[in-house]
Amino acid sequence: MCNLSQGIVDRTTINHIISMMKKLKLSEEECMDVLGIPVEHRELYHMMLQDKMEVSHL
Repeated sequence: MCNLSQGIVDRTTINHIISMMKKLKLSEEECMDVLGIPVEHRELYHMMLQDKMEVSHL
């Protein structure tokens, strides 16, 4: 997958995780379980979530 496509997938996944956390009151880990995110990719999504949360609080 090209970098642009992967970036779109990553942003969409982050938005889904945030939405599930807010609407379903699930933890970050629970959301990743539901979405079937492999364990080896979770640290990347965790860092992306932290960045997104920091930006949204500005």
